[in-house]
Amino acid sequence: MCILITETLQSAILDSGCTSTVTGKIWLQCFIDTLSEEDRQKVGRKQSDTVFKFGGMQLYKSLDKVTLPCYIVGKEYTIEADVIDC
Repeated sequence: MCILITETLQSAILDSGCTSTVTGKIWLQCFIDTLSEEDRQKVGRKQSDTVFKFGGMQLYKSLDKVTLPCYIVGKEYTIEADVIDC
C-alpha cells in the first residue's frame, strides 16, 4: 500500500468499475500543491452529502466535492471528486 500511495502522488488511478470519483484529503492537498497558481484558482468546492463504503462496514461521509483542473495528452479537462478523510 505504501508503494501504491507513493507512486500515485501527482497522479490518479482510474477504476472503470467505480460509480463515482473520490479522493482522500492528503492526496488532494499534495495534488493542489503541485498546481500552478493559475490552476489553483480553477479549483472549486461545493457541499456534498455522498457516503462511501469500501469493502468493509465502515462508512466515509464526503467532506465536500472538488472540481480539479487536469491535463490529458496536453488538453485541459476538469475532474469532479468527493473528498473523504481517509
